[in-house]
Amino acid sequence: VDGKERFRTPVMRGGQPGVPVKVDLDGAKEFFLDISDAGDGIACDQSDWADARVMLKDGKELWLADLPFLSDSTGSLPFSFLYGGRVSHELLPAWPVKETREALDANRTRRTQIYADPATGLEVRCVIVEYADYPTVEWTLYFKNTGKTDSPMLENIQALDCAFTQGSGDYLLHHFTGSLAQTVDYQPQQTVLRPNIKFRLASNGRPTDPVLPYFNIARKDGGMIAVIGWPGQWAAQFSRDGDKPLRLTAGQELVHTVLHPGEEIRGPLMVLQCYTGDWVRAQNIWRRWMWAYNVPKRDGKLAPPTMMASAHWRNSRSARFLKNKRNTSVPFMPTKSSSNVIPTTRSLRQRNSRSASPIARKRHMLSTIRTPPTKPSLPSVISRRVIRAAPM
Repeated sequence: VDGKERFRTPVMRGGQPGVPVKVDLDGAKEFFLDISDAGDGIACDQSDWADARVMLKDGKELWLADLPFLSDSTGSLPFSFLYGGRVSHELLPAWPVKETREALDANRTRRTQIYADPATGLEVRCVIVEYADYPTVEWTLYFKNTGKTDSPMLENIQALDCAFTQGSGDYLLHHFTGSLAQTVDYQPQQTVLRPNIKFRLASNGRPTDPVLPYFNIARKDGGMIAVIGWPGQWAAQFSRDGDKPLRLTAGQELVHTVLHPGEEIRGPLMVLQCYTGDWVRAQNIWRRWMWAYNVPKRDGKLAPPTMMASAHWRNSRSARFLKNKRNTSVPFMPTKSSSNVIPTTRSLRQRNSRSASPIARKRHMLSTIRTPPTKPSLPSVISRRVIRAAPM
């Protein structure tokens, strides 16, 4: 409970009666149920927590299975990989492991776990940051060859590989269009994750093209936010085998490599936030966490909004769309005495038609360039659209 052992049973064997367990959580933010192998290996070991319930501070009781927990789908850790053709959940239990803890501040603790392969010298380092004031955890995987020869093949690294423990039924995935310099940038999307589904999202070499690496998986009474922090190619897959719980895998796509002696690589930064209740409330909690720990500050204060521009915008589809919108939406009809006005939609089509002479089309283009816009200027339109659509 909050890092301290509060209860331990003797070694239990088949046929023995159960042992009552009642532990005061004292307002703890987290607790762990650990099952050991009793010193003789994990073969045929199992444990049952019968009628396990938790009493919350407000007096509400929750069954253990109803808590918004995650279970790993490949062992005791929420990541997986292939090494020398073998899956990590078969390898890691046999490798020696070391763990260190370091308090970063009053609310953050960094844990570093290092798994070492005695045969090849591969070290798998998982750096975890836990937050006491938010239901959030993040981690990054590192792979280093400490041996004297090239490592076996390292591939299919899933920096996140876990499954929901909550029961059957549909999951609702909230995700977002990425940035394509189009009018649909950052558009929210919803996908129902029904039984037997395999739904895949991936980037096109850049982290937000064409989708954001940001997902909110909602159930009736809670869910999870998962985010991939990676400046390159990534992929995420949401899959269900029949009516079983949802499995989520995510990470850098298409890893297939060996490590030379002394060489080290890292995976994406993974962030998870579990929540109960409404998914919109969870979005707001996530936003507050971002402001508190990730947004750059000047002298301890948030920096003022900054306007940025990109050379890609000038010839993008969105720029052309807004320019055409500005040039065709006019509140008045042109007259013979108005030589410097924007034409109506009808006259614009006439002047751009094949029957119009090149000189007439050129005059129209020059007239359009000289005419002040009747709508807000382009930067103000862009800034309002981005602020309104930002998914954080």
